[in-house]
Amino acid sequence: MDIVLSQIPSEAYQILCAAGLGLLLGSERAFKRKAASIRTFALLSAGSALFTILSVMAGGGSTTVDTSRIAAQIVSGLGFLGAGVIFRYENKLTGVTTAVMIWFAAAIGMACGFNKIPLAASSVAIYYLILIVGEGIHRISRTKRDLDEDDD
Repeated sequence: MDIVLSQIPSEAYQILCAAGLGLLLGSERAFKRKAASIRTFALLSAGSALFTILSVMAGGGSTTVDTSRIAAQIVSGLGFLGAGVIFRYENKLTGVTTAVMIWFAAAIGMACGFNKIPLAASSVAIYYLILIVGEGIHRISRTKRDLDEDDD
């Protein structure tokens, strides 16, 4: 088993970590029955990691030579993806959280691609903390707003 594991390039672990963390991100969207969910976020994170790894390799292994150009293009391209999931119907705007999560999943993948896996993992933990706390605050504010409207 050690022989097989030692033959796998470290980049494969980086991509696997990105996919795993993307899977965690997408599981929340799947739980809420959103179209972009587990597979989307796992592939998005893994793809971002791969692009980042390739840009580091193209720069001769240096993390300072032109690698920011690929990173900038990833972020730029995701702007179009994110815009595609935002919809407005009457006065209601939907898809904003999913759009932000697409951007976030790419950042997680890029962190893994730069071999900053602890940073990526802790960012996913912070992400879940924000979602949990944010959901609670959102419910409280919505309830308060509904009560205030009843008073009018």
